[in-house]
Amino acid sequence: MIESLREELESTVTPLLKEVLDDARKLMRQEAQLIKTEARAEGDKTRRALMLISAGGAVAHAAILLLAFMLAHLLAGPWFAMPLWAAYGTVALFSVTLGSLFAYRGLRNLKEAKEDSERTFQALREGFDWM
Repeated sequence: MIESLREELESTVTPLLKEVLDDARKLMRQEAQLIKTEARAEGDKTRRALMLISAGGAVAHAAILLLAFMLAHLLAGPWFAMPLWAAYGTVALFSVTLGSLFAYRGLRNLKEAKEDSERTFQALREGFDWM
């Protein structure tokens, strides 16, 4: 009698455990596929954004260069009467200062974004470890 109960238990539990393990594997594969799809979508969005930023940067660079020449010649003109070399130096000093501030702020934002992405990947790793 005990032997028949044991055989019956094994015949019902073993398929259930196999099904649970198969479902867990399937869930892990689906989770990996979802992460891959999300990463690809984020990469595409980032690539498009970087292309637009590059194009905008090129146009803005040309405009800023023309404005710098204009300001230098304005400072060297009759209103301020600076020597041309001093006017160019003043504009260059202002440009370096402003560029440094932008670069500092950009590096800070990049560091924050890196920390955010590391937290996200850590949460994903913990989810996979749990599975």
